[in-house]
Amino acid sequence: MTFAKEQMMERNLDLAEEHLLHVLEHPEILEQISDDAHVILLPVDDPELFEANLQMANQLDREMSHDASEGPVILVLLPVGSKEPVLA
Repeated sequence: MTFAKEQMMERNLDLAEEHLLHVLEHPEILEQISDDAHVILLPVDDPELFEANLQMANQLDREMSHDASEGPVILVLLPVGSKEPVLA
């Protein structure tokens, strides 16, 4: 794995941890997301990671477009200075 991919993975793990902690405080968030959804986190305060994750979401959407049994791709915007995610 390249250094850049390792960095992106670490940043995504940190982002997922932060989001999970928020969901644990506000479990009602999960009511808005179907069980079969593919959730992609988009951090507004990290343009590089935002773009990489958006590209990943686009690729996932293209790969799944032929299989109607796959769940939706859900984009979660994580605003700067706010712990409140926004589903897109």
